[in-house]
Amino acid sequence: MRRLFGFVLLALCLGFAQAQLCLSELENGLSGEELSQTATGLEAAQYLKQAVDLLEPALPQRMTLPFWFSLDANSPEYGLASWLAERDLLAESWQADSLSPEAWQEMLSRFSSWYDLPISVESGDLSRGGIIRALSAIISQVAPDLKPVALVAASSANRNQIAFWAVIRNDSVYPRLIVYRPAETPVDLSDGTRNVLPLLETCAMKLSNYIFAQEDVARNLFLSNHNGQMYIVAASPVLAQEVKEIARGSEADVLTFHASETDGLSNYAAVFAGNRVGPTTIARLLPRVRTNMNPKEVLDFVLGL
Repeated sequence: MRRLFGFVLLALCLGFAQAQLCLSELENGLSGEELSQTATGLEAAQYLKQAVDLLEPALPQRMTLPFWFSLDANSPEYGLASWLAERDLLAESWQADSLSPEAWQEMLSRFSSWYDLPISVESGDLSRGGIIRALSAIISQVAPDLKPVALVAASSANRNQIAFWAVIRNDSVYPRLIVYRPAETPVDLSDGTRNVLPLLETCAMKLSNYIFAQEDVARNLFLSNHNGQMYIVAASPVLAQEVKEIARGSEADVLTFHASETDGLSNYAAVFAGNRVGPTTIARLLPRVRTNMNPKEVLDFVLGL
């Protein structure tokens, strides 16, 4: 047991010694004195939510509220706590005004279990800085293994402008298409995706693979002409209604943020159901697609949503 404990501590120390991804984003300008102060349960929950958003933007609900969740819906911490609980990240013993080592360890373990990390990330340091470093350590171990794919659709009216753009995440705990609101300043596509990929990245989610096509081709990769159904299953800001079924025929407006369903959203997660596009259809579309992936990889990513 001592040898195992020593190995875990050694592995944890090595993890902290590596580059700490997203550390500055999570610290968000806090001073050294502020980072040294003990975190409340509410602060730890806020940092955990930020870490999830960096690794898993627009992550949908994964479960209903557990039976033990008893926070009053009118309490100020209800929104954050229920969001974590619906993603199986909140410890039953969690309290907003204080943080116990056991509650924090459980929350870290739940988070790291999504990615089958080889070690149990422990942190007896319950300062704000300690909380942030533990989350950064998880991000630093997970990020290199992520395989997100950028989907960039050029406008039919102007091939050098974006109609819609998204990130395919079928390597996630919840496979989905994350669609982002187009940038206010038009992004020039004359050099392909060179200027696009950095704009879709976070400190935890780097992009190297891409699929680039005209908007009609990009849409048809996910929707059949007849019975394919699109759903919005999460968004930022958080939706009051968790799942929205998109009326057939309005998918183009939803993808380009011209529909009422996307008012006020910066991004959303979409999934597709029903009579999906099959491998043969996708194979016919591939000659009209520019990508740095091989055909099998494209099929796996598109059909994996």
